[in-house]
Amino acid sequence: MAALKKKLYLGVEGGGTKSTAMLVDEQNHIIVQKEGEDLNYHGEEEKTVRRDLSKLLAPLLRKSKNGKLYAVFGLAGLDTKKDETFYRKLVKSVLPPKSIFDVVNDTKTALEACCPNERKRILVISGTGSNVYGENGTKIARSIGWDFVFGDEGSGYDIGTRVLKAAMCSFDGRGQKTIFESLVPKRIGVKTMEDAVPTLYTKLRQIQNMKQYVASFASLLDEAIKDNDRVAIEIRQEAIKALTQGISAVTRKLTIASEKFCLGYVGSVWETPGMRQRFEDEVKKQYPKVCFSKHDDLSVWGAVLLAKKLDRA
Repeated sequence: MAALKKKLYLGVEGGGTKSTAMLVDEQNHIIVQKEGEDLNYHGEEEKTVRRDLSKLLAPLLRKSKNGKLYAVFGLAGLDTKKDETFYRKLVKSVLPPKSIFDVVNDTKTALEACCPNERKRILVISGTGSNVYGENGTKIARSIGWDFVFGDEGSGYDIGTRVLKAAMCSFDGRGQKTIFESLVPKRIGVKTMEDAVPTLYTKLRQIQNMKQYVASFASLLDEAIKDNDRVAIEIRQEAIKALTQGISAVTRKLTIASEKFCLGYVGSVWETPGMRQRFEDEVKKQYPKVCFSKHDDLSVWGAVLLAKKLDRA
């Protein structure tokens, strides 16, 4: 009788800025972990996403060739049925035959990592993009995460756009004076906002990921808030308000507004001074029974946990 193949579990987190892949065995020992480019085909050509995914997985698949592979891919670009069809076809083309896999939005993998084994749970993502995703058993709901044209309020991209516009409003007299008027040109590498305009538009035409570049200006919020800049504080509050509205929409859809639920959050925007504490204070006012996740942001581990569930399905 042929020996049973050992089981291996592959988790992939494809965010809007980078991707991470992890291969573990049945005892949760990490065999290989690797980082790569983002896998959102809405901002990249399909052939580029295919190439980047193949490059990301290459060392992991070499280690898994003698095992039974279960894999889950959490992807920032998976929002519609069309997206799901694209990613299923893509993933199937790069995985070994007979692999058992699933593709889900990256909010689902992050939620698994933040609130494992919780029936009522919500995740708020605020990184390059934003998303609010919730589950009540098998019932799911989402809000905000429709990419930067239709959504992404409270995201790094949204904040970055507000920072750029605030800097220009300060410069041309339409709005309050703000430190952004000096910080933005400095970040771009010019002296004034007037010089910043042609330079910025030239860069946007040249770079591959416009959304990511605009989101990079969100980090200026940190310095401006430390300087007690009123405009920066207002931008932070608008981001909190938008994300809280997303939670409100999801709790209504899941009918858990008056119940206890776990809330987790991931993304670089949460590192903004005062952002997390003010957000928690606002959420606690509306949902007194909420429990905030204490787990670290490791969305790729959430993908591994879901891969293990595929084995038990």
